[in-house]
Amino acid sequence: MLGDPRQRRLHAERSTDRGADAVVRRWMALGALAWVLVVPSAAQAKDVCVRAGSSSRWVFQKVKPMKKRGSTVPLQGVYIEGGEAAPFTGTAYVRQDGQVVFGIYVNGLVPSNENIITDKSMTFVGDPTFAASGRIDHDGDGTTDGNYTWEIFDCKTLVLP
Repeated sequence: MLGDPRQRRLHAERSTDRGADAVVRRWMALGALAWVLVVPSAAQAKDVCVRAGSSSRWVFQKVKPMKKRGSTVPLQGVYIEGGEAAPFTGTAYVRQDGQVVFGIYVNGLVPSNENIITDKSMTFVGDPTFAASGRIDHDGDGTTDGNYTWEIFDCKTLVLP
């Protein structure tokens, strides 16, 4: 019976333990929910490889999905030409019509390179799968040096220099 002080103390301790267990269970459930929500978005990021012409390759690393119109997605990766590599950065913008504008800047002033000897900038327009065409400034003078079309290929077939 709860009239006995020892019984009341034991009952109070059990009630406190149950309350603490409920708090722990709630935090564990919240942690599991957070894991479920965060991990799939990270898992959706993927590498995309494209080529233009016979020697230019881009390896876009960990690209996030481009779904929401009016949104931007950061781009980063490696530009490869003539067996040499240089890092690039850029942004993809999803227009209201669903087309994607890719703006990329290649940091080409790598001292040891002989083929990639200038910074390059490029703008391509296409779709979220990277099927795109556009213009490239190969020599860094701010004018177009040619029109190119990206062709998507399997990144597993490429060996990075």
